[in-house]
Amino acid sequence: MFSTKKLYTNPLTFLMKILLVLMLLTLMGCQSKNYDLAYVTDRDNTLDICITNSENKEIINLTNSDITEYNLTWSKDGKEIFYTSYEKTGRKVKSVNISDKSIKVIINDSTIQSVNDVSKDNERMIISSSEHHKKGELYLYDIETNSKIRITNNEFYEAGAKFSPDEKTVVVSIQTKVSDPTNHSGTAEIFEIKLSDLSLNRLTDLDGFNALPEYSPDGELITFHHCDNGKCDIMMMEFDGLNLVNLTNGKDDNRWPRWSPDGKWISFTKTIDNNSDIYFISKDGKRVKPIITTEFRDEIAIFKPK
Repeated sequence: MFSTKKLYTNPLTFLMKILLVLMLLTLMGCQSKNYDLAYVTDRDNTLDICITNSENKEIINLTNSDITEYNLTWSKDGKEIFYTSYEKTGRKVKSVNISDKSIKVIINDSTIQSVNDVSKDNERMIISSSEHHKKGELYLYDIETNSKIRITNNEFYEAGAKFSPDEKTVVVSIQTKVSDPTNHSGTAEIFEIKLSDLSLNRLTDLDGFNALPEYSPDGELITFHHCDNGKCDIMMMEFDGLNLVNLTNGKDDNRWPRWSPDGKWISFTKTIDNNSDIYFISKDGKRVKPIITTEFRDEIAIFKPK
């Protein structure tokens, strides 16, 4: 026969343990998630691409050259970063492998202006090129065949195009008016391009220069920066242009908003006294926190995809 002992638990002790567990879970939920980031910095005198995380404890240089590397975007698998290389002979689109830092030239074309985005399968890019217009147009570029399809056609500048999560549309900034004494860069609005028929849908109607839009990971929201009289704010609206809100409200100069993969944060570049740093802002605009603040030029923080 086996003897058994009845276990007695003090109700107060049991309740205290439950409360302790709940407190720990709450604290864990309140802690900021650690995100991996890519950004550009001039800490080596020219703009290079680095990776770090949102705690910024270790910075890894992926490029280290005497030319400017800019306009970066992650591949959707997080294994590469595509970027524009500003060289003396002209611009090139390149990619750098995260694991071994190997660099590939993707486009070496005298008409190339910049890379904007890369598709999920790494087969297509959105690029800007001056092939048909000196101010540049947007194209879908097939990486394997080197062929491209023109998706914009106007007399002004287009910039900062991004695929929607389902890659059926592209959100882009298109200049609508030339420069004037008030808006030295002209006026630009945010448009949606439907890739099935290349139809344009205008999403904003604002004074100033509106640029660098990006869809939230669920495709429900769009962020962009709105510039007026030389300073910019981070703006957010629904995917159809409704319910526009200003997240930064005229505090300093804020540009280049980019979504975290979970949709909770937006990274942006804040410039104070000609020094640019990396900040995060929550999508409700209530929480702002500095991430990378140095004496160097640190900007364009892009979250690594999940």
